[in-house]
Amino acid sequence: MSADGSERQISADPFADRVRAPSRLFRFRYFAATLSRQGPYRVRFILVKSRSQVQSQVHPEYTTTFLDEVFASTAAPHCFQARWARYPKNLMQNAWRQMNYASLRPRVATPIAWLTAVSKQSTVSRVVYPLYWLLSFVLTILARTAFITIPLYLFRYIYLYFWDYWTFYFPVGLFPPAWPTPRTRLVVLMATVPTWGFCMAAGVVLWAVLKVLFALSVQWVARRRRGGGDYELASPMEDVGARKRTQRGRPAFLRMNVLWMASFISFVSLALSGLYMFETYEFADDYRYRPDIELALREPRESGYYNGTKVFVAVMFNNNIDVLPYWIKEFTKVIYYLGSDNVFISIIEGNSWDGTAEMLDDWKGTLDGLGVRHRILTRDKTITRPADMSTGPGRIQFLSDTRNLALAPLVEHGGYDLVLFSNDVLIEAESVVELLKTKNGEWDMVCGLDMGRWGLYDAWVIRDRLGRLVSSLWPYFLEDAGMEAVMRDEPAPVFACWNGIVAFRADPMLPPLPPHPRRPLHRPALTSAPGDAPRTPPLKFRLSGDKECFSSESFNFPYDLRRQFDLQRIYLNPRVINAYEWKYYVWYKWITRHWVVRWWMRDVEKGNGMQFAKMVIGDAKTVWTWDGGECHPSDEPGFIPSIIPLGFSVIGGVRAGAAASVNHSKGTSLMRPTGASKRAKPQLLELRFR
Repeated sequence: MSADGSERQISADPFADRVRAPSRLFRFRYFAATLSRQGPYRVRFILVKSRSQVQSQVHPEYTTTFLDEVFASTAAPHCFQARWARYPKNLMQNAWRQMNYASLRPRVATPIAWLTAVSKQSTVSRVVYPLYWLLSFVLTILARTAFITIPLYLFRYIYLYFWDYWTFYFPVGLFPPAWPTPRTRLVVLMATVPTWGFCMAAGVVLWAVLKVLFALSVQWVARRRRGGGDYELASPMEDVGARKRTQRGRPAFLRMNVLWMASFISFVSLALSGLYMFETYEFADDYRYRPDIELALREPRESGYYNGTKVFVAVMFNNNIDVLPYWIKEFTKVIYYLGSDNVFISIIEGNSWDGTAEMLDDWKGTLDGLGVRHRILTRDKTITRPADMSTGPGRIQFLSDTRNLALAPLVEHGGYDLVLFSNDVLIEAESVVELLKTKNGEWDMVCGLDMGRWGLYDAWVIRDRLGRLVSSLWPYFLEDAGMEAVMRDEPAPVFACWNGIVAFRADPMLPPLPPHPRRPLHRPALTSAPGDAPRTPPLKFRLSGDKECFSSESFNFPYDLRRQFDLQRIYLNPRVINAYEWKYYVWYKWITRHWVVRWWMRDVEKGNGMQFAKMVIGDAKTVWTWDGGECHPSDEPGFIPSIIPLGFSVIGGVRAGAAASVNHSKGTSLMRPTGASKRAKPQLLELRFR
């Protein structure tokens, strides 16, 4: 109502036409004056730069009645830093703008005032003033884009951390086709994204908590400065009771922001996806026998939980302190599963200096407590170790004699159906059971899959079912039957294999009529042959003959099984993953068999054109064939192949190395002799793959 008593229409928002929030480019610092006068209406702060500027912006009707009282009550205003904020709709209607503010200390305000004063001087204005505003502009841009730059920087930091860990763990010596960079980056991203999501979710929560604490602390400081009371200013604009009723409820800083909640849910989802991927890191078929093993550990019995088959376990160790604890733990589980009455442990150890012998001596007591028959020879010097253990006749002869020594109790006493021969490898108990149950036991020999830095480790021994050389890259075989079997995770028929761990029938190792020991190993000694005596002598590990392809004793054994006993059912089980080093075991046992990586390898990579790569030890042009299949070439036929140390080269100029080569063209040249003699001059034969 006016002075003469007439009523005047007052806009619900008298500042709406004149007072405008600064534009985005000019939302910089203002100073605010505190109000100290009491009145029926509460006013917190009003943003001002100068009295004249406010007078020019505020509605003229309220310039004298409102601002005069403001400046009259603020003779010595305190300086505050404030910025425009989003305001509740009811406050906008009542022309009140609530501010987020923070007290500026004198040491901050003084330099700003000094810079402003100095910038007006002509001598330095061309330097200080532009630098000041440039710095302000940069800081403003950083602040405005922090919601993007900080997450991106954090993601990059986490990614580089995991990548550096990868390069530290696998420094050098990896065969690039077996370790493609996209696959490696996928694995690094699988670790990076959940970690980043967890950090961002924690950051969002922390920011919200700090924001609330900061707002509460500012309110508490404001009340302390006002002496604990409410300071109000008279104004004819509104009814204070109505405004207070509309403002009741949750404070502004406690109201949920939709964007904040969406961000939090997204980041938590990424973190939970990482937990899910971690919980499902094992391929389901790789641990399908775990419940049976756990049952055997909970309720042990002498007969075990297998089918009653007698298993002779043979192993050789030399300086394997890194592998032995894990091997002992897993094979102890195997003993519980097979049953103490059904297992014999034969171990040969010699020439170790790292504590391997002492650990095996301790395990003897454990086996005695379980009632397991065993013969563990530690510090054995029965067989002379050659001074040069590089691949050659001396090494192969030494390994052959040592393996035969490990099988000596079986040959002397008999009484067992299967032989389980393990190298010094890392392997799970579930994988050992998987090996024994391959094709429901319908096999003559079955092998695992040993992995290393170039993929399939023992490429010197393994041959596909046609006797051809294989690839070290998944799916390993170049012929259809083996390739499709590996892609289905099913046993693949092969001509020869060993690959870390094997199981084979024991009867080819036994003589026609076992001797009469004073104490039979398990079953009573036979006094007569149960049937026709075999026409060939018992099988033994041996060195290659003069007219044979120079090969490992591990290759000659399955070759003799076929040649002497016509035992053709030899398989490789791709589920039986093992390795000689922990880092390669982790990579091939769990990482590459993770469901995400399996999908990537099968549906995205699809071999990357390297599925037809053939691992050749030596010169690929001099590969030749004999009745044992294709033979890895060497400088002198029948002598030492250049496998140690192994280097790699890809024909066609992709990558060159020292000793070995990989031929990955679909039309590739191999070498084959014209006659049966090994020393016949090789001739070029072109073989074309599909």
